Amino acid sequence: MAPLIDINTVIPNIPKELVKCLSIRYLNHLIGYIWLFEKSETNYYILHMYVSKKYRKLGLGTLAVHELDNYYLDRGFLTAELLVSGSNYLGLKFWTSVGFDKIIYVEAPEENAVTSSVELELKKELNSYTQKQRVYLIPITDDNKILGQSLNVTDEQVEAKLILNVPEAIEAAEERPKCARPFFIRLNNTIIGYTAFVFDEEIGEERLRYWLWQFMIDEKYQNKGYASLALEEVIKYFKYKDVQYITLSTTPTNNNALHLYKKFGFYETGEMNDEEVMLQKKLY
Repeated sequence: MAPLIDINTVIPNIPKELVKCLSIRYLNHLIGYIWLFEKSETNYYILHMYVSKKYRKLGLGTLAVHELDNYYLDRGFLTAELLVSGSNYLGLKFWTSVGFDKIIYVEAPEENAVTSSVELELKKELNSYTQKQRVYLIPITDDNKILGQSLNVTDEQVEAKLILNVPEAIEAAEERPKCARPFFIRLNNTIIGYTAFVFDEEIGEERLRYWLWQFMIDEKYQNKGYASLALEEVIKYFKYKDVQYITLSTTPTNNNALHLYKKFGFYETGEMNDEEVMLQKKLY
């Protein structure tokens, strides 16, 4: 990682005393940084954000932005802004996915500029968006997988064999390193659940390539609406990856899970996965 030492080398017109550079850390690792300044008492402006290549596409950039929003929301800030190139498709996709959904200014390219792309100034409201996004998906690694030992399901779920215990589920995901993507579900600073996806591009039928494979909420946090918030984040992850269909399966007697999935638009396909019913949701 080669951090930007001085933001004024890129944006020379902003007074240095108004600019901050914040570290982005995951567990004990420094994985990136964010340059920003507090434009007013109720608005902050992101100047530049960098995440090390090793830690990209894991949802950690999204988590960093949410943490930043929550920090400023607690301080009474109302809005956030940033500038992104209209030709930066991945950047636009990322920033709109974390709530920057209003275009407040369009800057045309200067004459004789190297690029002909316009610059878009984007804005988001912190009050409603950030409060709704307190549940996050955290990639599971060798460093943090031990946290799965703290997650438990109810005795009824164990007896009905509805859910693997989490260490076993993580081990099952590790046995499929090419296609399994395991995550912890985090509420604020607390791990409250576990989920895993399968992205198997070798499956011939496209609608069966992308699975919500495993999903659980710790027994202490069940029946409080957190499963719905977590499933919103799961669906958002699949949308961000441009997946058209999400497939899953569960036992026909798992009424709570069936109710939750159908509430979010999953429908029974009429097919079976061994002894489980299959459900799908079409995203696009």
